[in-house]
This record gives sequence, structure tokens and C-alpha cells, in this order.
Amino acid sequence: MFRNEHDQPLDKRPFWRQEQGSALVMVMFIVLLLTVLGVAVLSATIGGAQRTELRENDVQSLHLAQKSLDEAIAYISQELDRHQDIDPVKLNGVLKGIRDDLQAQINQKKSTVHTELNQTGSASARLTNIQYVDKDLMGSTESPTLYHITLTAQAQVNGVTRTLQQQVTIDTFPEFLNYALGSESNLTLNGAPAITGNIYSGKLLKLSRNAEYRYNGSGELKQATIYPYLFPDGEAYVQSIDSILKEGIPVNADTRSTANTLNEALGIPLENVMIKNNKKFVQINLEETTLDKVTEALNGTSRTDVQQWYEEENHSFAGLVGTIAEKAKQQSAADPTGQPGMIRVAVRPVPPANPAKDATEAELQDFETRSRLYEKQMTELDDTFKNMQDSMLFDGNLELDGVTFEQINYPDKNPKDSAENSVNKEFKKWLIVHGDLIINNTLDTPVQIRANIIVTGKMIVKGKADMDATIYVMSPAATAAASGDSTGTGNQPSSSAVYTTILQDATIRDLDDKELVLMSKGGILLNRFDAFNNTMIGNDSSMKKIRGFFYTESSAWLYGVGSIFSLEGGFFARGNLTVNAVAGTASAGGSSIQFNLSSNHQDSRFQVKYDDKIFTKQQPSGLPRVKQVNIRVGKLELIKNESDSNKKEDSSS
Repeated sequence: MFRNEHDQPLDKRPFWRQEQGSALVMVMFIVLLLTVLGVAVLSATIGGAQRTELRENDVQSLHLAQKSLDEAIAYISQELDRHQDIDPVKLNGVLKGIRDDLQAQINQKKSTVHTELNQTGSASARLTNIQYVDKDLMGSTESPTLYHITLTAQAQVNGVTRTLQQQVTIDTFPEFLNYALGSESNLTLNGAPAITGNIYSGKLLKLSRNAEYRYNGSGELKQATIYPYLFPDGEAYVQSIDSILKEGIPVNADTRSTANTLNEALGIPLENVMIKNNKKFVQINLEETTLDKVTEALNGTSRTDVQQWYEEENHSFAGLVGTIAEKAKQQSAADPTGQPGMIRVAVRPVPPANPAKDATEAELQDFETRSRLYEKQMTELDDTFKNMQDSMLFDGNLELDGVTFEQINYPDKNPKDSAENSVNKEFKKWLIVHGDLIINNTLDTPVQIRANIIVTGKMIVKGKADMDATIYVMSPAATAAASGDSTGTGNQPSSSAVYTTILQDATIRDLDDKELVLMSKGGILLNRFDAFNNTMIGNDSSMKKIRGFFYTESSAWLYGVGSIFSLEGGFFARGNLTVNAVAGTASAGGSSIQFNLSSNHQDSRFQVKYDDKIFTKQQPSGLPRVKQVNIRVGKLELIKNESDSNKKEDSSS
């Protein structure tokens, strides 16, 4: 009889089949597993806490380093505020003094930031370096009114060290030169203007997709098109978010869609909106500046005398310059040596009247003599304009037609062949025009102007002109409102008297890489550029552009509807600035302009592209002097420590 091994007694089974103690093993295994899991959770918790603490230390060190930079910038700003109405040429010396003071604080380790974190003794922050190039020693080719200071600060919190760097730019240029388009009052963009650069609005920024215009004597017409577009690198400087209006409604009316509304109405993200209080806008005083420039042009005449004559003429620049012309003529007549006195006065020679049909031989000979004298005087005057050596007052209207007069040139303003950098020289020679300055060039060869000019009347430009010039047009501004389209096809302004500067079918380019800066007391009209010309749509050719910066103390209206407006530089108004534009082609119609609209901003009939070389290449001596310097702070840069110390990362400011 056989027996199954399972029928054997327990103590008789093989040891590998016995189950005694298995429960203990299972319990120990589970305990071990739970212990491992617990250790893992504890390790993760401790690691997370350590990482959180490290991150807090990192953030605190960054903030401390930034606070060090902020304190240094505040110190620089405070020191510069003590020098109101500073001579731009002396700014380099002032900045050297500020640099030396900060460097002394760094050397003595007195630039430590004061913070509550320091009470634990585990945190510290201070300015570690200041870099400033002394242009007097280095022979810099930059403008003597543009300076850069680079500050470096280091902070340490519980062993975590971070180093930040920031560049501060100081200049004495008028602030309006910082913008492609701007207004100290309301900036209104109707329709499809395409803008490359920054814009500024001192009150409201109004955005609409409806371009307004006049045509063939009609009232206000409207054309729906795409919204204005500020290219991605551009920033909008405004008073507040709710000062930006889309179709009359603040873009933040619905806070959930503020970013989307702004992007639709202007094409920029919310972070490209910068809040700049209009009280911090550095204004220019056009009248006081022009009195300064008139004084610069005169020999042996004080600013006090010029101011007194100006007040005696009831604050009229035409009256002031008339007084100066009379006094200069009297001085010249009284001086037997023929010296020009306070300033040389020139007039256009008067051509002799044609002789009568029955003129005698003597009369004909007299006419010939006077004709030769007239031609000689005109030739001498033309030669003088081509090679100006000193300041001059031209008494009367001055017209350059490209034939009789084709050039106004001060060779030492920005000499092309000079070994020295002329930008670093003070150029204080002026041509004062006691009347209108007219450029009426019908030729394909541009008229050339390399000069600083003061005009007591109006300025009118037609045709081609290349300019390296700073021009003040001081004819009094009219108070009447004006509107219209620059096509010139019946879209004329309702009041042309408001404009004291008129650019009619003009093409203005730079001259030897220097450009025009024009400041007008009255309104500026840029009228009829390529009316109904569609070949320039989307074309970046410089042949039809206007290059320069324009400023008016009045209001301004700019159009790219039937016409094409292409500006490389900037346009700024102290009053309201209104822009109307469409995207696409335009052609003449019966009662309105006929459009073939486009949804592409590259097809806008109004293009403005900011030119930042104005700060580095423009002759600064002719520009208005501001009451205080401008301080612009760049982005924060995080400098990696240890082995990557020479690398930098952008850090949001």
C-alpha cells in the first residue's frame, strides 16, 4: 500500500516544504518596504525644502543686487538734478565726477545696500564696479551729448551669490527725438499706419480702424481698413492702460481680454506698454532756444541785449531779426574797413529793369553795365552760399531752385575729409533768413543744404533736397484748426494759414549720413506724396522717402490715404497729432477715393521707421538745449558666476 507524501506528519516533511515562520518574513518585508518609502518621502520633502530655500535665497540675492543698482542710479540722478540747464559740452566732466565719487564708495566698501536681511548677518549686497568711458581721453567718435555708464552689483544671501549689470544712458538731446511718432497731447491713429519704433502719448492714445479724409470738396469721409500696427520691437509710452482707447473704449474695459484687445488694436503685447508720466517728459522751449541760437550767430552781442530787443518787438522773431539787420547795417556803414559788425547782412541783388524800346545808346550801355554788375553780385552770392564761413543774415525771401542757387554749405559743419571727428566740435554758425525759405527744385539733381538755419517766415519745400541741417521755422502759429488729406486732389486743409512749414511733393534725404531736424512754431503740412501712386506699396525704396525728424508746437495731421507717406526718422507734435491711413491701393473716383484694400501691414500707405542714429551722428550743437538731462535705464543682465562668469543672461527689469 502506497502513501502520499502529504499524508506524512508535519515533522516528517522536507524542510523546504515547511511553512513555519513565513508570516514573520512577510511582516519584515512589508516593514522594510514601508521604511524605504518613508525614507524616500522624507528625502523628497527635505530636498524640496532645501530647493525652496535655495530658490528663496536666489530670488532674495537678485532683488538685493537690483536694489544696489537702483540706489546707484538714484544717486546718479540726484547728482545730475543739481546741474539744471547744463551745457552739453560740460556734461562729460560732471559724469567723471560722479564716477569718481561712486568708485571711491566702492573702494571703501561704502556702497552696501541697507536692508533688514542684513540683520541676520547672512545677506549682503553692494555696488562692485562702475564703468565709464572718458571721451576726452579715449577720443570717442560718439556725440559729446550721449554717454553710457555701466553698473555692476553683487549680492549674497546664505551663500548664494548673484551678480547683476545694468547700463545707464545719459543724454541732453530733446526727448521728442526718442519716438517715431508722438504728441504731448492726444495721439490719434486712424486706420492702418505702420510704425517701426516707439510712440508717445501725453494724454490719450486713440486707435480706430476708420481712416478719415476729404476728397474733391466733400466733407469728412471714412474708410474702414485694418487697425494701426506697431512692429514687435516698438513700445507705446502712455499715461495709463485706460488712456489707450480702441474705438473710444479703454482697452482694459474688460480686464479678461485687455491683452487681446491691445494686440488687435495696435499689434503689440501688453508688456510693450510703458507707463510714462507726462510730468517727466522733458520739454523744449522753442522761443528761448532760438534766442540762444540768434545770440550764437552774433559777434559781441549779449544774450541780454537779444532778449531786450525781442521784448521791444512784442516777442516777434521777424521784428527781432529786422532790428538786428538794421543795427548790423549801421555798424558796417560806420566802419571804414568794411567789417560786417555783429553779423554779415546779405540781400538778393535786384535785377535791372529792361530798357525801353526807344532807349538811347547811353541807356542801353547803362543797362549792360548794371546787368553785368547784377550777374557778378549773383555769382558772388552763389559762391558765398556754396562756401559759408561765418554766420550770415539774409534779408528777404531766399529761394533755392537748383539753378540760380543750388546749395547752402558750411564746409566745417561736418567736414568729410577731416581727420578729427567734427561731431565733437561745437558748431555755432547760423544762417538767419529774414523772410521765407523756399526750396522749389524742378530738377532731378537734389538741392543740398549743410547748415543750421533760423527762418522768421515760412519754409516751403518742393522737389528733391539732401539735407544735413537743423532748422527753426519761427513764423507765428495760427490758431485755426485744419484737416485734410495730403493727396492734394481736392483734399486741401480747411485752413492753410495754420501751416508755417509746407513740404509739397518733396523728397528729402540725408546728406553724408547726417539728416534734417526741423522744428516749427506753427503747423507742418506734408502734402501730396505720390498721390494715387500704387507702385510704392510695400516697397522699401529710399528714393521717395523723407528722412528727418519734425517737431511742431502746434497740432498736426498726417495722411496716407490717397497719397503715400514714407518717413524715416520721426514726427512729434506738442499739440494733437492725428494720423489717417489705409492699407492697399487707391485710385481717383467720383465722389470718393476707390480702394483695393489689403490686410497686410506691409501694404500700408503710411510708413514711419524710426532712425536711432540721430543720437550718434547728428551734430548736437544746433539742437535745443533741455532744462535737464535724460536718463534711460537699460535691461538688467545676470552675470553667471564661477566658470561662466563671462556669460550674461537677460533678466527682466
